[in-house]
Amino acid sequence: MKKYLAFAKTVMRENSKEYITNITTVISFVIHILVFSALWEFVLEGKALAGYTKQDLIWYVIFAEAILYSFYNYYKKIAFKVEMGDFAYDMTKPYNFLARIISEGIAELPITIVICVVGIILGFILAGPISISILGLLLVLVVAVMAACVLLELQVIVGLSSIWIGRDVSSFWLLIQKAMLIFAFTPLELFPKVIQIPLLCLPTTHVIYTPSKLLVHFSTSLFFKSLAFEAVSILILTIILIIIYKKGVKKQNVNGI
Repeated sequence: MKKYLAFAKTVMRENSKEYITNITTVISFVIHILVFSALWEFVLEGKALAGYTKQDLIWYVIFAEAILYSFYNYYKKIAFKVEMGDFAYDMTKPYNFLARIISEGIAELPITIVICVVGIILGFILAGPISISILGLLLVLVVAVMAACVLLELQVIVGLSSIWIGRDVSSFWLLIQKAMLIFAFTPLELFPKVIQIPLLCLPTTHVIYTPSKLLVHFSTSLFFKSLAFEAVSILILTIILIIIYKKGVKKQNVNGI
């Protein structure tokens, strides 16, 4: 465990040197929030839409975007490590490459925390305080952390896929990202009813939409449904990760990468 904590600390120190890049990410986040705040102001004109007020939608977008920005483009770093031979090199070391990149991924969280703080400040400025109990907020944070875990595992899966398809795995991540972007700015209730059920079947729906809706319209039943879905998602993705890693090790041992 100590060796993986050391990897995480190293990544945190390296990220502090990439301060300008991190600031760019935060600025991009702020611009998105401001644009969609103006959009909802124009669309709603002081009215509610599908049960969502302007205040609800602003907080929804802030929370959805904060989740979406978690581990931002981390898959590229993993693909780069594979290309540079880290995957093969680490097989000769007394640690697991998969565990290493997951621990290094967790070290990416400080920038997510910064984005959350900026988002909270923007939320109070643009929409005012949100109506939710302390217990409800804590439960929402639990779901959000699990959603972040799902996102990290998805990033690692995409990054490790470079073992077979090369470093250019951006198109693979783009498909996943687009499925999440559907709900980053628009709650499910704003879509036509005929497509709500198919959208509910997308795994990414419960990564972005459900935690964000819980923040603005907390429901105990929705909390438990989201908790169960994300727990199952984490289990399935963990199994997939292990399979991909073992197949990658086998490919390295037989053919090299």
